[in-house]
Amino acid sequence: MPQWKQQYGEDHILYIDESGINTNETAEYGWSPKGQRCHAFKSGGHGTRLSMISAVRSNAPFKFTQPLVFHGSCDRNIFVCWLEYLLQDLKQKDDQTKSYLLILDNTSIHKGRVIDDLAARYQIRIVYLPAYSPDLNPIERAWSVLKSKVRHMVALSNQTLPDALDIAFKMM
Repeated sequence: MPQWKQQYGEDHILYIDESGINTNETAEYGWSPKGQRCHAFKSGGHGTRLSMISAVRSNAPFKFTQPLVFHGSCDRNIFVCWLEYLLQDLKQKDDQTKSYLLILDNTSIHKGRVIDDLAARYQIRIVYLPAYSPDLNPIERAWSVLKSKVRHMVALSNQTLPDALDIAFKMM
């Protein structure tokens, strides 16, 4: 890892991952005056699932880069579209004297010829983490913080989940 930081620079190392949240998730704890019950809003039913894709830089592990929120689960097509958008944006905005290192988990949607072609076209390197190693991916902690903020916003203010996600992404 230290050699990567020297070779690419911390701002050119990005950790990428997907996550999801359900519209009926609530805060796990709350505050109330002593002797009084804590109350919060909770929608009924099973809720709907919102999925998210984003990246965090090695030097800013709690600042999401190009977050995308959508209904349903993530598949390779969604991931590839998002990745190409991210790479185009990085190419336009950032210092191009160094290439990028993207670190992803080992899921099947992150692999394949189309991903390899994007890596070659944008001259980036992709490294896959070992299977079942979320502790090696800093974006996992960022997702945890984001979801905690969202749950509290939804519970305390009756915000809709998409609105709470938008606010939470901007706060981080």
